[in-house]
Amino acid sequence: MSIDDQDDYPTIPCPYCKREIAQDSVQCPKCKNYLSDDEDQTDRKGKAGSSDRRSTLPQWVIVTAIVMLAVFVFSVVLRIV
Repeated sequence: MSIDDQDDYPTIPCPYCKREIAQDSVQCPKCKNYLSDDEDQTDRKGKAGSSDRRSTLPQWVIVTAIVMLAVFVFSVVLRIV
């Protein structure tokens, strides 16, 4: 495919990052947001990438809680012994 062929291919701006993408794209190759109205895809990525932060927050909270619990148990065991 030559560069001239790419000019003939219809493009649209991504609604999130405004980069020109193929008109039939399902996902933007730059910002990785889904362009489809399918709920499964929207639930996975969210709008404008906002769910990326929310999906990592619970993992961070769980890890912190486990570490705090381990410190508590360790300190109780040391007091008994």
